[in-house]
Amino acid sequence: DSEPYVMRSAIVNSIGHILVREDQTLMENKDDHEGSDEESKDERHVVNIAKTRSSLFDILCDRTCDITSFTRAAALKVLNDLTEKQSLPLDRIMPVTAIAIDRLQDKAVMVRRYSMQLLTSLLENNPFMGMLNPEPYREKVRELEAYLKCNIPEEILNARDTALEEAKNDESQGEREVN
Repeated sequence: DSEPYVMRSAIVNSIGHILVREDQTLMENKDDHEGSDEESKDERHVVNIAKTRSSLFDILCDRTCDITSFTRAAALKVLNDLTEKQSLPLDRIMPVTAIAIDRLQDKAVMVRRYSMQLLTSLLENNPFMGMLNPEPYREKVRELEAYLKCNIPEEILNARDTALEEAKNDESQGEREVN
């Protein structure tokens, strides 16, 4: 006779353990079966595992919108654990990031805290960290800055210039007072 959210939270935690264990098993089997003749049998097994993993991830992601904050927090914590153990598939990184960003607006503090931890973990364990070339993005930033300079209304530019001058004057007055 316990509350339903306790059962849902326990199921979410179990799903996390299953996903981590299955990921480890897949990695071990991939190393063991390289170059083997059982490829057709293994392919069917891998397809079945992929479908199951996808279904489990869907359940996990659905539980981040549960009615109780305890289950939402448990789901975010499991996603964080999967990210830290590098068991989060590449095709799930963006949806999980979107979920974490959405949960930052949650009414429960515990859910917001776990979503912040998940975002931190996603950034720290980003598999694309060293592989992205920043030059195309820098060029895009330059293009956007040029576009903004040409299209910003004159009164906003004047207000910005005035604010910058005031900040410089305040800074120089602060230095004079120190001296």
